[in-house]
Amino acid sequence: MKKKIVITTIFIIAICLIGLKTLDTQADNFEYTYYIENLPSSVERTRNYKVRGWVMSEYEDKEVKIYIDDNEVTVEKEARPDVIEAIKGYGTEEQNKEPGYLGYIDTTKLSIGMHTYKLEILDSNTKQVLATETRAFEVANYKYTSWIERLSEPVEKSTSYKIRGWVMANTANKEVKAYVDNEEVEIEKEERPDVIEAIKGYGTEEQNKEPGYVGYIDTTKLSAGKHEFKLVITDTITGEIIGEVTKEFEVESYKYTYYMEKINTVVERSQNYKIRGWVMANTAEKTVKVYVDDEEVEIETEKRPDVIEAIKGYGTEEQNKEPGYVGYIDTTKLTAGNHVFKIVITDNQSGEVIGEVSKTFEVESYKYTYYMEKINSIVSRDENFLIRGWVMADTPNKTIKAYVDDTEIQITKEARPDVIEAIKGYGGKDCNPEPGYTGYMDTSNLTTGKHKFRLVIIDTINNEVIGEVSKTFEVEGYKYKSWLETPKMDSTTNRNITIKGWVMSPVANKTTQIYIDDTLVGTADKARPDVVEAYGAEFGDETLNPTPGYEITYDATELKDGTHTLTIVTINNNNQEVIKKETSKFNLKKYAGQIYLESFSNSMFTKEIIVRGWKMTEAPDSYVKVYIDTTDMEKLGATITPEERADVIAAHGEQYGVENNKVPGFNINVDLSQVGQGVHTLKFVIYSNKDEEICNYTKQIMVYKGLTLGIDVSQYNGSINWTNVKRDSIDFAFIRLGYRGYGTAGNLALDSQYRTNINNAKAAGINVGVYFFSQAVNYTEGTKEANYVIDNLMSQGLMPKVTLPIVIDTEASTAPNGDGRADGISKADRTAAIKGFTDRIKQRGYTPMIYASPSWLTDNLDLSQLSDVKIWLAHWTHDIDERSNYTGVYEAWQYTNKGSVSGISGAVDRNVSFAMY
Repeated sequence: MKKKIVITTIFIIAICLIGLKTLDTQADNFEYTYYIENLPSSVERTRNYKVRGWVMSEYEDKEVKIYIDDNEVTVEKEARPDVIEAIKGYGTEEQNKEPGYLGYIDTTKLSIGMHTYKLEILDSNTKQVLATETRAFEVANYKYTSWIERLSEPVEKSTSYKIRGWVMANTANKEVKAYVDNEEVEIEKEERPDVIEAIKGYGTEEQNKEPGYVGYIDTTKLSAGKHEFKLVITDTITGEIIGEVTKEFEVESYKYTYYMEKINTVVERSQNYKIRGWVMANTAEKTVKVYVDDEEVEIETEKRPDVIEAIKGYGTEEQNKEPGYVGYIDTTKLTAGNHVFKIVITDNQSGEVIGEVSKTFEVESYKYTYYMEKINSIVSRDENFLIRGWVMADTPNKTIKAYVDDTEIQITKEARPDVIEAIKGYGGKDCNPEPGYTGYMDTSNLTTGKHKFRLVIIDTINNEVIGEVSKTFEVEGYKYKSWLETPKMDSTTNRNITIKGWVMSPVANKTTQIYIDDTLVGTADKARPDVVEAYGAEFGDETLNPTPGYEITYDATELKDGTHTLTIVTINNNNQEVIKKETSKFNLKKYAGQIYLESFSNSMFTKEIIVRGWKMTEAPDSYVKVYIDTTDMEKLGATITPEERADVIAAHGEQYGVENNKVPGFNINVDLSQVGQGVHTLKFVIYSNKDEEICNYTKQIMVYKGLTLGIDVSQYNGSINWTNVKRDSIDFAFIRLGYRGYGTAGNLALDSQYRTNINNAKAAGINVGVYFFSQAVNYTEGTKEANYVIDNLMSQGLMPKVTLPIVIDTEASTAPNGDGRADGISKADRTAAIKGFTDRIKQRGYTPMIYASPSWLTDNLDLSQLSDVKIWLAHWTHDIDERSNYTGVYEAWQYTNKGSVSGISGAVDRNVSFAMY
């Protein structure tokens, strides 16, 4: 969409708010002019804000009403000889006796932000609305300042900590509340003549009679550390928050110290191990608790004058009447190793932990030693394999358990005077009257390979494991060699599968079993003298391997096509142990097939897809199904019609078989009415009579719903017959409102036909949007362009007729040598300019859109900053069925600049909308 921008010297004579209008009503051709005198873009807050203006017309029977946000304002008529004198051509003084209006509004009752001022001219007899004019204005925010005087850091703990400060704001209708950690604190107002004298620019003395506040908080109920003090200033009329200020402060922590007198690094085992120590802190409201491994230990407090005398700076004697503690723990119930002794000091009022200290101590371990006499590295297969050994430990309270692979085996204690005599330092005979153990294990039932023998020594008092020792041994295994000759791993086979191979092992009584997908399909044994000749010396001669081979042919007709698992298992028939298990994967494809589409018709606006094709396959009774995505189209009413095709049988019958393909052709009409808009996969599948997929053909299609056709025009399209345009199936139009010149001045100008085009397009029933050709170079200029568009639409009463987005057109200018003011700016600056336009359109309550080509969007804009703005894509394929290759999201598409539409002379830009605006 290259726009012709003409640079001329523009003399701006005057642009004012005087509106000159003509309106067809029952008052015949109603002509009027008006002026709104006292409505700047930003309005201050006052109880009596004056609204004033005038309306002139030859129509005598008229009256004026004023509304603020659709709420009527009381106004009175007013004689305006100055207006009668100045304005000519809109009635006589007799017809405009009192053309002025005057009233007052209370802007303190309006919320901060944008509001609407509406002037309505009515027939005073019939009350028919003859004309309506609207303006947008903004109510300015309050100004305020504050000071928090008393909240120093750190804050001491006190039941009555004083808070004090002041708030000044330019309104008397305010309320100040104070909060600590979001809980309200009661405060009282206070006169502060010193503040009134010192602080200027935030309201009068009348508006700030009592700017001060004072209150008290109980900091003893606050935990030590960071807290938040907050002031909230509220408008008492509208309920709006005028301001909110916060200050972080810190409540000081308690001071404490301690000493643990009896916990040594290594603690002996005792039922009454004494713990003793003391805690000093600068508060009497405290509780001291003691824990071992997070379990509380009962203690008693005790007076400690020695501590009071020696320790200073951690509270008075009154605050530490009994600083000592004493108690007892049973260390025989603690496991050997590290444990944690912990003291916790708690504030009785707030529940806050004043302090927590801990010390790690170790409970001494038992000493033990052992020996395993009969477990060798390699163990033979034996039903009664003897195990024997001994354990010495310095406690009589123990039991010994033995395990093989975590399964307990029975053992018997045994006196071992030889061990007692030889082993010293582990408790002697008193602790070890029967240190030996003996038992049997059945290795004949253990699998070939590694196993573990384990001894566990347990304290019978607390079930603590005193010690655990183990030894790994190996049960001798089977020797074997095997080979799977067919089918090869991952190979593809048809329905007749030949399974062939061999297994050699020095076990005479063995059987080889063949499984497919865990189903036994054969146990054939076959003589293989070639294999025995090659491997007999190492794995046994023909006496041990009379039939090492296996070979079967399996009919896989009943198996489904796809991947299957072949498993060869060789079993020792004496104990049913698996000597060897080997698995392999193969792919089953019972039937070959082919599918072909001869004709395929699908257009952007068609409601069905018409397909003709044929299928050939080796499978008997095969059939065709059609899917859109995963939906069977027969469930949506589609019918597949068979067709005899002698030509197909002649060409492919020898390959696939004539009997299986008597009627190979098919035709189908695919109804798209029940399919959602977007990209879909059309899939044709040949199935066997067992519902197996033999082959398929897929094709991607695009389904459109709710497509609407549109155009975009400017003054260069000349005079347009919009009624004929509508008759030519055009539902929407984007109309150029104006442009910024590409020269250095960058003046803003209006399209000469925009008013006529908007009014006539809307009258013909066509949805209307507007666009503005931008040459903005920064965020501020983009904002000004947006204001220019909206202000012109509102001043001409056209805004209600614009129901589609407001578009910024960003592209290269037509300046000679490409030196337009915005042609050479950076990607960052152009993104900022476009963002200024779209942000301002949204702020004023309307929907923005960006018009650009794919390369412009990619190379000249950072779309991550504009992700919430709609896109109108300019990509001329000149064929509505040939979609753009742009992969981003867009709601409208300009597909040609060479279109033709009834009612417009010459070429016109044509568009498609993918969303029904």
